[in-house]
Amino acid sequence: MRKWDSSEHLKIDEEMISYMQACIEEACGNPVFIAKALSNIFCAKIMIQLAKDIGIGRESLC
Repeated sequence: MRKWDSSEHLKIDEEMISYMQACIEEACGNPVFIAKALSNIFCAKIMIQLAKDIGIGRESLC
């Protein structure tokens, strides 16, 4: 069984914005929680760009 990876489920900017807003609300000022959320969004963006650059679907990278 694979570990849950939020970045695999963030596919469009609107989802990333909603995810970040939800994380900020849940974080209660915890900078580690917010940093992890930013890291997940960054990874999602990198995966999307990589898939685009090499001409495959993002799902094929996982």
